[in-house]
Amino acid sequence: MPAQLAPPAAPAAPQIWPAIVVAGLLMICAAALLLWHLSSWRAARQQGLEERELDYRWHQFRRRMQTSGLLGLLAAGLVIGVFIRRPPLLVLLYWGGMLLLVAWLALLALIDWWATKLHFDRLRRDYLIEKARLEVQARQLRARGGNGLAGKARKPHPRRDA
Repeated sequence: MPAQLAPPAAPAAPQIWPAIVVAGLLMICAAALLLWHLSSWRAARQQGLEERELDYRWHQFRRRMQTSGLLGLLAAGLVIGVFIRRPPLLVLLYWGGMLLLVAWLALLALIDWWATKLHFDRLRRDYLIEKARLEVQARQLRARGGNGLAGKARKPHPRRDA
């Protein structure tokens, strides 16, 4: 007697709850980051910064807003992706697109890191140049006999001379 073959099983229902929880956490993080970047940009505009510093902050704001927005988009994509089951080509294209978004997010993060490093290296260089210039001036003043008060009575310093 031949064994009867069971009918093919229906595809399992997608497990949506883990995707919703992870996506929800990512959405909350993305929204918080967007608000944080907005408040940081507003504060930077009100500080009266030099043009170069303000330009750096503007580009930083744009990069970080794009990154946070992509994080929110990826969160929504996680939930949507759970429901895309067939045809296999659509599944492949969808998750391939999601992977490209993750790569773009990582690239933006690397660019932000690099731009921040360059900015602070430039600030450090400027401060070192200014420090060297001031040290030269201090040496010149000492070589001339002080600060221009040579021969005048010096008031005692309240902390040093007490």
